[in-house]
Amino acid sequence: MPKEKGNGDIKMGFVSVDSMEKDLRGSSRRGRNNPLYDKVIEKVLKIDQKPLAIEVTPKQRTGIMGKMKKMGLLATRKEPNRPYSAKFKILSRDESSKASLIRMYIFKNEN
Repeated sequence: MPKEKGNGDIKMGFVSVDSMEKDLRGSSRRGRNNPLYDKVIEKVLKIDQKPLAIEVTPKQRTGIMGKMKKMGLLATRKEPNRPYSAKFKILSRDESSKASLIRMYIFKNEN
């Protein structure tokens, strides 16, 4: 990548077409890969009529929801017609009253 140096020079050089395409395409590993999230997504895709209940930490809940939103699976305010919705129940709190365990229900959206 061309970078300017302090004396006004820029870094330049020839590269192969493969390395250029790889650089422009970006890393093949976007974000963090979490096998737990992949397992949950597999189960979600099998939902027919019964909702899926998952007990997770708040951090895991956020990650699962984020991944589902990026994949276009979870309904949002802007796009309420997506195939799945989620509801939550706090099961336990720590000594500072923050949620420590959450039950997450994912179900097929009626829209």
